[in-house]
Amino acid sequence: MKSAEHCGESMHSNMWRLAPKPYSTLWIWTKRPKASSIKANAAGHLFLDSSDEQFNPLESDRESTISRQSDQSEDWLDLSLSQFEQQRIHGEVTIAEVDSYRVSNSEYNHNLSGDYSVAEMSGSDGCIEIISESENEEKQSNDLNFSVCDSALLVDVHQINSEEESMEIEEVSLQRIPISGDSSIIIIKSKTESALSSIYLKLGNVIITNLLGTVCLNGFTLREFQKVSVSACKEHIIHFSHFKGDFIEKSELKSKLKKAKLSKEYLNEVTSAIYEENDYSTLVILQFQQLYLIPLSVLETVSDISREHKHWHKIRNEKSVFPIDIEWETRLKQTLLPRLSPDSIVLVCGPKNTGKSSVIRWLINTWLSDMLTEVYYVDSDPGQSEFSPSASISLTMVDKPLLAPPFMNVIMHRNRTFFASSVGSVNVESDPDLYLTNFKQLWEQLNNFRDFAGKKPVFVNTMGWMKGIGLQLLVDIINIVKPTDLIQITIAEKTAVNEMEIVEEQQVDLRSENVKSMKSWSTGLQLDEVYDELSYSYLNLTINARKVVKLSSRSSRQSRNFSQLAYMSLCKDAIYKPLHGVTPYMFKLKDVFLHVVCDCPVDKYLVLDILNCSWVQLCKVCEDVQDEDEPKVLINLEENMCLGFGIVRSIDLTERCIYVITPEAKDRMAQVNCIVKPSGTFIPKEIMFKQQSYNKDIPYISFDNN
Repeated sequence: MKSAEHCGESMHSNMWRLAPKPYSTLWIWTKRPKASSIKANAAGHLFLDSSDEQFNPLESDRESTISRQSDQSEDWLDLSLSQFEQQRIHGEVTIAEVDSYRVSNSEYNHNLSGDYSVAEMSGSDGCIEIISESENEEKQSNDLNFSVCDSALLVDVHQINSEEESMEIEEVSLQRIPISGDSSIIIIKSKTESALSSIYLKLGNVIITNLLGTVCLNGFTLREFQKVSVSACKEHIIHFSHFKGDFIEKSELKSKLKKAKLSKEYLNEVTSAIYEENDYSTLVILQFQQLYLIPLSVLETVSDISREHKHWHKIRNEKSVFPIDIEWETRLKQTLLPRLSPDSIVLVCGPKNTGKSSVIRWLINTWLSDMLTEVYYVDSDPGQSEFSPSASISLTMVDKPLLAPPFMNVIMHRNRTFFASSVGSVNVESDPDLYLTNFKQLWEQLNNFRDFAGKKPVFVNTMGWMKGIGLQLLVDIINIVKPTDLIQITIAEKTAVNEMEIVEEQQVDLRSENVKSMKSWSTGLQLDEVYDELSYSYLNLTINARKVVKLSSRSSRQSRNFSQLAYMSLCKDAIYKPLHGVTPYMFKLKDVFLHVVCDCPVDKYLVLDILNCSWVQLCKVCEDVQDEDEPKVLINLEENMCLGFGIVRSIDLTERCIYVITPEAKDRMAQVNCIVKPSGTFIPKEIMFKQQSYNKDIPYISFDNN
């Protein structure tokens, strides 16, 4: 008997039933007001121009969601993430419209005409931000600034030119020439091929094509006529470095540029821009094209409402908090990369927010650009998952560079995650045995897969919990994995009182000879009594304690919400209908076990109430478990395979079934025999409070004052 039925569609027509009209709508579709922009008048002064006179940038998100009835629909994921992360509507859009700027080595404080000004900079760090005078105090109090950049990288607005954007950064010059509404030519000139000559750009959804030379993007070397996709939904910082390319004859250059399908007018313009300055020795030419992704547009209407043009890339230097600096890059290239091979198993550990994931992404990108073969990524951090929603661990094969924030990897690498397990919670302290049991199962699956598909490098990301039970679990993982290389990130000593706790937490040397003498969670014994063969190469990377704070631009809960929103955007039906209209799967209560992860026992007859309107994991557990009474409650969750995630839309007690919205395929859902409600994971608030109701009440939600 099938454990799941996809309502409205059928593999066997007599098995599937049409779902009743949902009474619990759990999705949000919201509208974005038209964006304001910074423009220049005839005198060259900047002013604020808004295409929507009724748009109030100070209006709260909740008020705009409830009261505004705009005529333009908006990408729900783009809007939800941008509003959730920035908590302000107009800031980044106004900055994006400044057409031309140059880097200044001095601190900058310049007043613009009108009610907008450039924020004052102080100290060694800061960045330029165009803000409203009335919002200045509020922004400072909320401490919601843009990415911090060094004072040597401050942006100085020096002229307005509607045709091109340009900037000079030390020995690097960058110029943008728009050739259409969704495509631009990027000209990068450098006086040296040194790694010190680099730029940091904020990009959205962009296809980057290399037309001339080579350039390194977050560790991935992009060669001539190669393409890569950068998908960030809103924005993501990409480090462009190691520029290589010679100035060539104009005839040869035009031949290469023809691959970009430029008109004769733009071809001459690009050629002139390239040769107008001759004091540079290195030339790289890129083409940026807007990347359209269906999951990012799932709630666009299919009526006569036109899609509003969205900002998709910024030509702006944002060194900010990119963790892979020159020192780390040099050490990794000198020590680890030369010995990296298909037999390598690299484990990265360290406190939270120290750049563990960034180091792994850089290593993977470097390997992919040199070897052009896949790698295995084992994600054992259920609180900050890289390729799946939280409260799970996963095994993913990565075959293309990682140039997106983690929540976008949920979309970009969805079909490459071969195995996942539920660990029941974002915090494994509640059940360390469940976590360790499922990690062992995942590692066994990896070994079987390597035997079948061939050996490839394995990269293991770990939790940031480096003391107590967390350290004991890490010792267990090191023993299970038996890495060939271990990278430990530690925090530099600091004297500030508020940083001492961070420093003390990670003062553990994880060289193999030290790990053997540490206690593990599973054995409670020192490892040297049973695991004498443990041996690996050790590399320590040190990060400044002050930088740890900068790296944590998003809270853990924000990152988890982003992953959930990205995952639900994969629902196919949502391309042409809101999520509450998506056809759900129907699970018969007699066919599935129910499990609620909780610190205390849950009454069997309260389980359905707890599951209703909740985020769940759809799993497969051992079939030996027996429970004849409905609902069938699983007391203890053990080894399992997580086949997907979803939202419980409703529970029909008359038909004795549960309706779940999920983007997973029918063949996977047919294997589900257990629905798990994990601890610490909830439906994102955007889903509950930003829903378009079509003049109807939103189920479960009331906006009455009472």
